[in-house]
Amino acid sequence: MSERVMALIIVVILGGVFGVGWYFYTVWLKASLQKSSSSTDTTTIPKLLVFTTPYCALCKTKQAAIIAELQQELGQTIEVTKINAIAEPDLAKQYGVMTVPSTFIIDPQGKLSAINHGFANLEKLHNQIQQVATIDIQINI
Repeated sequence: MSERVMALIIVVILGGVFGVGWYFYTVWLKASLQKSSSSTDTTTIPKLLVFTTPYCALCKTKQAAIIAELQQELGQTIEVTKINAIAEPDLAKQYGVMTVPSTFIIDPQGKLSAINHGFANLEKLHNQIQQVATIDIQINI
């Protein structure tokens, strides 16, 4: 019985260490990307960077449909850039892309606002964009 308790304690400790490490990694990633973002960008609208690959089934089915719906609803109030992580490995590495799809919300001042590793649903992306929008965006969810 004591061996099982010790194993459970070890698993809990390792989970906590992983959680804390993941938190600090995301904080570090946001800070490093904000430092490297161009201060000469004069865009006044938020940007959505969408990292994908030609072989990603989830990217082609679910995430692509969400992005298309988002573009249709928001029109010119957001700039969407789709990036092939295989064709642009340096850019994917710069943004810390670990899986596809990955989406990044950049505020109008060029600062990274939100990171989504993996599928991001429409409501989540709407909320993240609304937080950085300098104009009132009407969102119908």
